[in-house]
Amino acid sequence: MSEIPVRGTVRRRRDGPPLLVLDDRLDGHDTFLQARLVLDHGASIKVRVHTFDDLTVLHPTGAVAIKGTWSGRLVLRGRRPPPVPDDLAAALATAGASLNGLDDRERRHLLGYVADATDPVVRRCRIVTIVAGLHGLTA
Repeated sequence: MSEIPVRGTVRRRRDGPPLLVLDDRLDGHDTFLQARLVLDHGASIKVRVHTFDDLTVLHPTGAVAIKGTWSGRLVLRGRRPPPVPDDLAAALATAGASLNGLDDRERRHLLGYVADATDPVVRRCRIVTIVAGLHGLTA
């Protein structure tokens, strides 16, 4: 789990729960996650995290009684990294390369890039590209 200090303001909506808009956009974290916001005064609120181009919004999953500005800690659950498919693992091992130097987001992106290839030829080409890129080569 990771805890991130956050501050923000409440934006009221006419037809739903208030939105909690962070003063600073969250960078380096996945969006659409469920998390817990622990306010400085001790209240704990379940939220969904939505990060857009220029801001991050927390959507409470239940009723909240916050007004104006607020501060606290956003508690994010850790995620298990997805497994490396056998064909990619074999290609990396043969080349003496690894995904270990990547952050979680980069790793998930590359694994998704391979998984999205439905044609076996395209999949092999993507694996070659990943292995070459990890060696700093141009594929």
